[in-house]
Amino acid sequence: MNISQKTSISTLLDQVNKEQLTILVDHALLLDAEAPNGTIERNLKDLKLRNLQQLLVSCAKPQFIACAEDALSSSFDQAFAFSLGTPQPDGLTGRARIAYEAQKAQRVLESSPVASPNLTQIESGNDPALGYAFVHLCHWRVGGGHVILNNISELDSITSETYRKKLEPLFLSEGIELLPFRHDTWIARSKHFLHLPSASFNKVMNDDVLPWLIGSAQKNVHNNNSQIEESIQILRRLQSEVQMVLYDLSQNAPLPGSFNSIWFSSTGEPPKSRETLKLLSSVDNSLEELFQNNDRQILCLHGLTPHLQNYDLYHWSNCFEEIDEVFFNSAFQKSKLTIVLCGKSGFKVWHYQPMNAFQLGLQALKNKFLGSTSTLQLLT
Repeated sequence: MNISQKTSISTLLDQVNKEQLTILVDHALLLDAEAPNGTIERNLKDLKLRNLQQLLVSCAKPQFIACAEDALSSSFDQAFAFSLGTPQPDGLTGRARIAYEAQKAQRVLESSPVASPNLTQIESGNDPALGYAFVHLCHWRVGGGHVILNNISELDSITSETYRKKLEPLFLSEGIELLPFRHDTWIARSKHFLHLPSASFNKVMNDDVLPWLIGSAQKNVHNNNSQIEESIQILRRLQSEVQMVLYDLSQNAPLPGSFNSIWFSSTGEPPKSRETLKLLSSVDNSLEELFQNNDRQILCLHGLTPHLQNYDLYHWSNCFEEIDEVFFNSAFQKSKLTIVLCGKSGFKVWHYQPMNAFQLGLQALKNKFLGSTSTLQLLT
């Protein structure tokens, strides 16, 4: 962790309300992690999560919530909705809309000579009939009769903006605004995204894209909304046209890891019950997000995600130990802490309750005779 990251995290922690907090860690469970036999066990044997395990000693048995294998929303999306107590239709997370509103609010605050706390709740002034989607920059790898979605090699913000401007006329021709967001993700705005379910980018990562494409009958069998058929056809055509433009721009066959395609996700409208939801962290920070919803906060940690997607358990373990040291230390041992760890096929939920001296003594005796929960049991 470099100095700028430490400074950013320190600023984030200053905003955390430790009395009303849910900590949600994405890609923390190894329920279905794809790794060579024995690799997971070897890495977990040496993994030290002292603070997290100490917290969980005071928790009742965790609740495990399974997620359907063919669900469009990832386990993180479903865990986020669970933490807010607001169920959402599969594939309609509305997170792109939330991100857009947060980005706009933060820009207003930055440009205002006198920052007002009410500015984070300003109305966007947009047509309510318009929806939003993330446009993820990605690499499609063809081989073995499949098209596999992968992350791209590092792309700086200047290059990303150059590509966005080149592709913007193509999107506009289909009635879609293409807006800047992060170096690897843009935001699209159009009526097409309002009611159109889409598969989570992380859910499709390292998988065959064909069954997960917008409007896929295989993954979206519950959707009977015939009005979105036109939008499905437009977005699929646009995806193909973007690929052709990118191929022409490269002047030759795209290199491994290069930006050669896009993926739409996080469509739909947030539930009305999330109108009070605000993003307190910077929109530029994609690894740690702090949300406020009335009097409760949700701290979403995504640092493990890229390592597990690359099957890099060594750096995944190192990152998890950093998370343990920073986010599960004694300062978080308060009265209303919920811990949620996400995996590929579901998530575990613990509710932390501080113990008095007598309870701690009983727990110590229990651990002595029965053994404490191992890291392997905790994360699998």
